[in-house]
Amino acid sequence: MLPFTGRKEFCPLFVRNSRIIGIVVIANKHLTEFPEAVQAEFLERYIGKSDVDQQARVKAGQAMINDMIVFLKRPNTPGPATIAPSAMAGT
Repeated sequence: MLPFTGRKEFCPLFVRNSRIIGIVVIANKHLTEFPEAVQAEFLERYIGKSDVDQQARVKAGQAMINDMIVFLKRPNTPGPATIAPSAMAGT
């Protein structure tokens, strides 16, 4: 397993029928199930089916992460900006 860098990165590498096969999946969104779902599909297609429904496992893990995250909601009636655009960083 690679060191945690804030992104999910998987680089499985296998030898199959005297050929080296591998996949690299990199996602720049934090806490997303996409890289793990791609890895699971790759492993099941090229290595063999597992006894566990990997896609269901990944979705369940993502649901658990989503339950722990508090998503900010936009106000129904947002007011005007409280600071001038020139005071914002990068402007």
